[in-house]
Amino acid sequence: MSNFQLQSATVGFIAAQLAVFLWVIIRRRGIRPVLIVNLLFAAGILWSVAGYVPGEVSFAWSDPDSDLFDYKNTIMAAFEGAVLLASPIVFWNVTVAKIAAWIGFAGNFALSLFAVWFSFFFEFKCCGYL
Repeated sequence: MSNFQLQSATVGFIAAQLAVFLWVIIRRRGIRPVLIVNLLFAAGILWSVAGYVPGEVSFAWSDPDSDLFDYKNTIMAAFEGAVLLASPIVFWNVTVAKIAAWIGFAGNFALSLFAVWFSFFFEFKCCGYL
């Protein structure tokens, strides 16, 4: 993946999330589009970080003095797991699940903003990372 492709993808994610947010706010017919975005983002992030979680958990047990940044994939997996569980519960009209779904949407939006910032200000020139 080239830097341009990464930049295009991240801008596309932000545009899709803004479109869904505006659609839900303007139309006022429920939050189903938000739930779909939550489920897609949660599934994608869980799929991409699932392989790192066992290593981070075993590292946490072996070195209790490690930094919080050492567990970034585990924290993302826990957050997205909660979003993945809360989003379908909204269909039963549970208020706590609606709040969790909106928090998950906001968290995914913040993560997408970070990805856009990262894609525009960092460039991998070697090592085949992109």
